[in-house]
Amino acid sequence: MEVHAGSIDEEDDEQGIAHMIEHVAFLGSKKCEKLLETGARSNAYTDFHHTVFHIHAPTTTKDSDDLLPSVLDALNEIAFHPKFLSSRIEKEWRAILLELQMMNTIEYRVDCQLLQHLHSENKLSKRFPIGLEEQIKKWDADKIRKFHERWYFPANATLYIVGDIDNIPKIVSQIEVCCFWTNYNEKASVATTSAFGAMASFLVPKLSVGLGGNSIEISTNTMDQSKTFNKERQAVRPPVKHNWSLPGSIANLKPPQIFQHELLQNFSINMFCKV
Repeated sequence: MEVHAGSIDEEDDEQGIAHMIEHVAFLGSKKCEKLLETGARSNAYTDFHHTVFHIHAPTTTKDSDDLLPSVLDALNEIAFHPKFLSSRIEKEWRAILLELQMMNTIEYRVDCQLLQHLHSENKLSKRFPIGLEEQIKKWDADKIRKFHERWYFPANATLYIVGDIDNIPKIVSQIEVCCFWTNYNEKASVATTSAFGAMASFLVPKLSVGLGGNSIEISTNTMDQSKTFNKERQAVRPPVKHNWSLPGSIANLKPPQIFQHELLQNFSINMFCKV
């Protein structure tokens, strides 16, 4: 289950909260815990753009002819219905702070410096998924729940099923039974500004988004906090003006020259392309 929410969706006072949700939701799931008795393996990770939960399980066990419904049920609970218990939150922020200490190596710091340089003009340079220690300790269940409600819903996620699958219609039916995609057109009191940020004032009147090509009407009225809209996949992010990490004007730059000196025997160069 790939939820399209990561560290770049965090506000200034939420740095690391997507990673925190990954920990609390995944390790707090009782349904996922029960699957471990079947020989299943599970894990999760958070990056700049995604929160991903994955379960590797057998298709059948001696007690069950079909384990997929249980796997889907566990993913549903993890991604969309976690229990944000205070005891679990405190346990996980301690684990995250330990993780932060363990990954604080010279290689990690070099990678961070590289990313900060390459993306100096955008949010990637300031939103590393691990977050900030001084903020992680302060969040309560209400703070974490609000971020979850903003981003973690089925239309903003992609479900992948890979394996020994023969009956596709049956699989689709099982997905629907688990309520992943049905009954999720509920109205949510979410401000347009919280979903689209600074981009909201630049959107065209109609924007085709989400699954099935539905539309969100964008007008000056939708800026009102009291207005509602369907929760749908976020189709746009604020545009970024790239300076390609070069100081000064880039108008008259010459293309790079490629050569090989006759005495050079061992040499490597890394070239990065920014999308």
